[in-house]
Amino acid sequence: RLEGMPRQGNVARMAGHVLITGGGTGIGRAVADALCAEHSISLLGRRAEPLDAAAAAMPRAAGFPADVTDPASLGSAVEAAVGRFGPVTALVAAAGISETAPLARTELAMLRRMFTVNVEGVLSAIQLVLPQMQAAGQGRIVVVASTAALTGYAYAGASAATRHAVLGLVRS
Repeated sequence: RLEGMPRQGNVARMAGHVLITGGGTGIGRAVADALCAEHSISLLGRRAEPLDAAAAAMPRAAGFPADVTDPASLGSAVEAAVGRFGPVTALVAAAGISETAPLARTELAMLRRMFTVNVEGVLSAIQLVLPQMQAAGQGRIVVVASTAALTGYAYAGASAATRHAVLGLVRS
């Protein structure tokens, strides 16, 4: 449970400044496209080129290169985003990776890479924006985890484990 934040139903309206990790491509980009007409959008991701292209297509958006596995990089990007658009009122944690292998060939290094992005990256992003939301008395946090958070798939055991972990994190 996010201490100091009221718990509401599963569907809640986002307002103001939406910060999206993994915002330059994939689901993060799609969320940004869906929200950009009504919100200021901060797009975070590892590669500047897709961030800049996405931001250029939106009325009030900017890209901030950051790696969710590097808390200092992520912190700097969040600070720059807040400087540009004000306090973050909604976080969409969409950055994630998935690697596949049969369990017999799944290496710990693979699991650790995915855990660092898919779980630690989400926790770091939440911890960076949560104080702003607590100070405002409201905020929204949406975490993208895939259906692998609910069930396992062949060749995706390590990925499913990280998705289950992030679901447990945000449900606590």
